[in-house]
Amino acid sequence: MKNLLRTGWLLALACVAAATAAEPSAHLSVARKADGTVVATVTGTVRACGITALEDEPTFTVNGNIVDVKQPTAGVGCMNPPPQSKPYRHSVDLGKLPAGTYTIRWNFPELSTTYTVK
Repeated sequence: MKNLLRTGWLLALACVAAATAAEPSAHLSVARKADGTVVATVTGTVRACGITALEDEPTFTVNGNIVDVKQPTAGVGCMNPPPQSKPYRHSVDLGKLPAGTYTIRWNFPELSTTYTVK
């Protein structure tokens, strides 16, 4: 019984280590182009399985000073051991925004930042 419990704990620790090694990381940046349009970009990695980003382009809505970016997602079955994370890079051209401070919220990966248009 002790060996069975020890084996179970070791297997659980190995799964946690594998999941941690593949933990995604991404960064949201915002820049204003020379023509005055504002572009939000996320670069980094996302999970390769479970709930993950599709390759479809994200869409966005502007409601006052809140910009919500929606990246289409889907559930993808995981293998054992789970696959590593996959690269992610998407941009949305928000157009010319009026002066003000905007909160940009990206749904997946879940990120947000503020950006001021002068």
